[in-house]
Amino acid sequence: MIEYTLLLLVGLARYAWAAEDHDEWSYEGTTGPDAWGLIEMSGNNQCAMKRQSPIDIEVIRTKYDKSLKPLALTGHDKITPSILGVNNGHTVQLNSNEWTQKLSGGPLSGEYKLLQMHFHWGKDSYRGSEHTINGKRYPIELHMVHIAANVTDNTNFPGAIAVLGIFFNLSKGSSNMGIRKIAKLITGMEANTKINITDELSPSMLLPSSRDFFTYEGSLTTPPCSEVVTWLVLREPLKITEVELEAFRSTQLPDKKPLVDNFRPVQPLNNRVVRASFFTGSSSSLMPSLAVVVSSVLLFRLY
Repeated sequence: MIEYTLLLLVGLARYAWAAEDHDEWSYEGTTGPDAWGLIEMSGNNQCAMKRQSPIDIEVIRTKYDKSLKPLALTGHDKITPSILGVNNGHTVQLNSNEWTQKLSGGPLSGEYKLLQMHFHWGKDSYRGSEHTINGKRYPIELHMVHIAANVTDNTNFPGAIAVLGIFFNLSKGSSNMGIRKIAKLITGMEANTKINITDELSPSMLLPSSRDFFTYEGSLTTPPCSEVVTWLVLREPLKITEVELEAFRSTQLPDKKPLVDNFRPVQPLNNRVVRASFFTGSSSSLMPSLAVVVSSVLLFRLY
């Protein structure tokens, strides 16, 4: 148990393991996602289990849950003076020892502390995100990883981690301020290198104005794929330009090849339910009486 807890904490801090472990798993070939469940590690490899992430969110099958509280993000608008950008061979990740931001609300039973942020992107603008909406992939997805504030040495329980998933849509004009600041600093970034994010940056610069979200219980999206994550996938995408996407695609793997397509394929939903904090229009979210009223109105308009 101690070994597994330490392994999970290290994985959460890096979320994609260290670059020196790159040969153990990757996003292609014999060490790609299809083989992750066979990897031997000192902890508990859960990559072949039944509550895995990411997933395809079929909006019509989601359930509107009015009991979900609004998301509360405390301190996310605070400028962090010391942020370290790291290319760990799997992703570009942002770390800081000065983050004090907290996340609560939604399905969460307590507060969660911001741990790190990282990105997943594709070789082209038609793929890149890990989660999909009705089968659609976005060109890039940001994960803001939060850990339960009361966690000490045991993270081996569902809901130990809460991750905000934020999509980006391709834009021919303006883009998101936060992504602009990051993109200009990471161009050509080699594996095993670090940069200081000197421009003023706060997590809120990477958040949409809407706090509508989908939520489900899942896992980390990299080995050991621990099933300890409450996912909060935000409904509203941000904007990113092709030039900014090319900055991410110009980052490098340890073998100097481009770091691209660092996303796991979607996993089966199995018996899980995806809930929405907003009305999606799906029949499962309607009260019976309301469904009758809506049907009557539609029939009236038809005739």
